Amino acid sequence: MAISEQEIRKSRKTLLWGFPYTAGTISLFYFFGVIPLTDSISEIIHRAPSVRLGSAAILSPWIILMLTLATVAISLKAIPAPEAWLVFFTRAVETTALLGLFMLMIGVPLATWAQYHFMPEWGYTQCNILKGHPTLWFNDWVRNPEWCVGGKDRDWVAQQAG
Repeated sequence: MAISEQEIRKSRKTLLWGFPYTAGTISLFYFFGVIPLTDSISEIIHRAPSVRLGSAAILSPWIILMLTLATVAISLKAIPAPEAWLVFFTRAVETTALLGLFMLMIGVPLATWAQYHFMPEWGYTQCNILKGHPTLWFNDWVRNPEWCVGGKDRDWVAQQAG
C-alpha cells in the first residue's frame, strides 16, 4: 500500500505548523508536568518539610511520548519511509494513546487516592492554605501541622523546619 503524493504533501504541510506547535506543547508538559512530578517524588523521598502534589502530573510523560511518536510517524510519512516503519509508529501512537487514556481514567484517581492514603501515614498533613498554591488540582502537604499557616509559603515552611 503506497502513500499517495497528496498524503505526502499533506504530511509535509502538517509538519510545517505542527512541529513547532508540538515542540512547544512538549516543552510545556515537561516544565509544568514532568519536572514538578520528579521534584515532588524527590521531596517525599527526602522527607521535605512540605510537598506539593498534583495527581494529573502523572499524565505528562505519556502525553510527551505520544506527541513525540506522532511527530515521528508524520515525519516518516512525509519522507516517505518504508511502510513497515509507518505501521510500527502508528501502532505505537495508538498504544500510547490507549495507555494515556488508562492513566487518565485509572491512574489519576489512583494517584489521588494514594496521596490521601499514604501522605498521612508518612507523617504529612494536608495544607492547602499556603501561598503560591497553583490550582485546586494540587495539594500541599506539611510534615508539621503547626507549619500550615495561611499567607505563608513553602519557603517559610522550609525555614521553620531548618
